[in-house]
Amino acid sequence: MKQSCFIVTYLIAMLVICPNKVMSQSKSSKVLMTFKCYDRITAAKADVNDMSLNWVRKLNVVTNKQYLFDGVKPEQIDARAHVSAELVREKGRVVLHFYYQMPTIPVKDLWLGGDDTRIVDNITGTHYLARGTYDKNLWNRHFAVNAPAGTIIDFPIYFPNMPETINDITICGVPVFFKYAIPLLINKTYEPGSVKSAEPDFRVPEPTGQKVAVKDLTPWWATKDIDSCEVYTNFHIVKPTTHNKMAIWMTNEKTYIASTIQLPNSRYPLYISSKIYLIDEDTKKLYRIKRVQGLPLDTLICAQSEPGNCIALVAEFEPLKSIYSSITYCVPENEVRRNAYKTCLDVLQMMNNQREFEFFEHQTVK
Repeated sequence: MKQSCFIVTYLIAMLVICPNKVMSQSKSSKVLMTFKCYDRITAAKADVNDMSLNWVRKLNVVTNKQYLFDGVKPEQIDARAHVSAELVREKGRVVLHFYYQMPTIPVKDLWLGGDDTRIVDNITGTHYLARGTYDKNLWNRHFAVNAPAGTIIDFPIYFPNMPETINDITICGVPVFFKYAIPLLINKTYEPGSVKSAEPDFRVPEPTGQKVAVKDLTPWWATKDIDSCEVYTNFHIVKPTTHNKMAIWMTNEKTYIASTIQLPNSRYPLYISSKIYLIDEDTKKLYRIKRVQGLPLDTLICAQSEPGNCIALVAEFEPLKSIYSSITYCVPENEVRRNAYKTCLDVLQMMNNQREFEFFEHQTVK
């Protein structure tokens, strides 16, 4: 009897001390989606003596998720926190696990989720509302955390169970750990630097050998030095979308950025400058454009396709080394384009935009 009591007491103690190790052995769980070290969060430093902060008392520390941070070197653990995530079907519900790798400082102003948090089925339009997390003090409230640098803490969000057939979703209402409402595909691993092993498979524009007078193009770019330009055809056509939508493919050799242009006319002037560059917002390194597939740089050309067609161009850059959150795409003023512009782009969003760049043939009704 004493031995039985001891065994029961021991098991209860193990559940209290090591809840994550016991839970991680569940055979009923299924990982639906993985985000490997997809972001670095700038942490607000907290004063450990400030008792007015909502300190996390029950740290959900995990030791079996280190593989999600394999690319993080010890010297990269600094005042910013690395974040990974997994969407898992477990125990009759869907759980979004955010794995927060503790930085070198105690942090405050974290926000997990609240009334706005939900998963939207992009096919049916159904909203699956979040049911909270393991500690009510972490829900609809800011909180602070203190733990040794490099510690991996699990912040789960519980959702109702979803159909087995669900495959296209958007996660909303997670402003700190998941900044944007981004369409995502189930059964996919999102991993910085290795989204696809091959370059995008696009049709490549070809010159026709014909030339057109610049003054006959609409819009007409009146330049004193250019009277005519060559006509190009065989452009990659995608479904109609917003002007200048972008997608990114990253390999070990190159970074590819595709962008869209919807043609208002059958012949449209294009000028792509060799001065275009990217800025990696994590490292501040600058990457200049190398080429555009099928088209010359610093040369005015005429894109010929049916009016209303949305063509996609692919620009090539040197391989980005370290991307966690965003890049800035910069187009300086040049000989033809009089207005420079910059746009900040979220890499995860651009990865998911790949699906919108499949070749598309429109129908014509007469």
